[in-house]
Amino acid sequence: MNVLVIGGGAREHAICDAVYRSKNAELYSVMNNLNPGIRLLSKDFLKEKETNVEKVIEYAKEKDIDLVIVGPEAPLEVGIVNELNKFGIKACSPTMEAARIETDKEWMRNILKKYNITGQLKCESFTKVEKARNFIEKLDGQVALKPIGLTGGKGVRVAGDHFNGVDEAIEYVKVVIEKKIGGKSKILIEEKAIGEEITLQAFSDGKTILPLHAVQDHKRLLPQDKGPNTGGMGSYSCDNGLLPFLSKSEYEESAAILQKIIEVLDKEGCPYIGPIYGQFMLTNNGPKIIILRQYMTIYEIHHRSVSSMVDRFLWTLGLTSFLFEEERNCSTLDLHRRSVRPRFPVWPIHIMVSGHEIQWEGEKGKGKK
Repeated sequence: MNVLVIGGGAREHAICDAVYRSKNAELYSVMNNLNPGIRLLSKDFLKEKETNVEKVIEYAKEKDIDLVIVGPEAPLEVGIVNELNKFGIKACSPTMEAARIETDKEWMRNILKKYNITGQLKCESFTKVEKARNFIEKLDGQVALKPIGLTGGKGVRVAGDHFNGVDEAIEYVKVVIEKKIGGKSKILIEEKAIGEEITLQAFSDGKTILPLHAVQDHKRLLPQDKGPNTGGMGSYSCDNGLLPFLSKSEYEESAAILQKIIEVLDKEGCPYIGPIYGQFMLTNNGPKIIILRQYMTIYEIHHRSVSSMVDRFLWTLGLTSFLFEEERNCSTLDLHRRSVRPRFPVWPIHIMVSGHEIQWEGEKGKGKK
């Protein structure tokens, strides 16, 4: 099988490493920034913008690619999977329409409202500052401010973490609207959810999900959950699939929400195929949806927490191969009966990596470095 990985960052390097280790796969890559690690792993590569759909399609046809895995979200936003589908090239990534769960936060929230999906937050989108102020005041300034479009995971501002009070919130609202952060003069404002945050990742064949272990990641630059958001400073998971504060029922409720989202996307005519990433806040009223993403975070920060529990062949080819059976149904895929077992013995261990300190605690003891 010839596998093409699109993207040249850390997450794509992790994907490429998994493909490279698979015995029946030849790795090809397309990347805008030349990643030396990916270059060494690849049988061949093309240095090109990932959003240059025409060039990527030409390269995929030239190399007789069987399966494409798209790492960055930007190529999905411009419809690269749609074009691949036109030429009969399979992709373990969503179409432009399905990818709107991340590329258009307003659209995502509207879908949740339309189908009355559990786990919603109060939210509205605004193009006018004064209307935004009225909404923020109704929520006593306890809000999360989100540009509508893509910001590389660094555009969200939360009350108490990044600003205090209505006036400071409005300052960021003005910046987003005036500078079109995220690509639009519009901002999504949500009520602030209070609780422990978890990430639940899953693979989807367009109708059914296969959920993986729950993960908690840490985005802040500094210890004690302080400083600006980053792409990720560390994460952890546990061998039982849960987290120290996460019950089985809360895990199942979160997975059920992801399953419902996959079902309604199929109803909307844009079935979601590939990995999906749901970020939830465990509140007193149950799990609340914070954000949905499609990109391969499964292989990125969380690769360090979860992939130690999963054979890498399963990650890239074993799990993705059944996504493209001619008959996509539960009896064919038997998703719920497939087991995801640790490749090596794994002890329950909790790890947090920050800029200056590593702390751990588990069955092997605890310490600080």
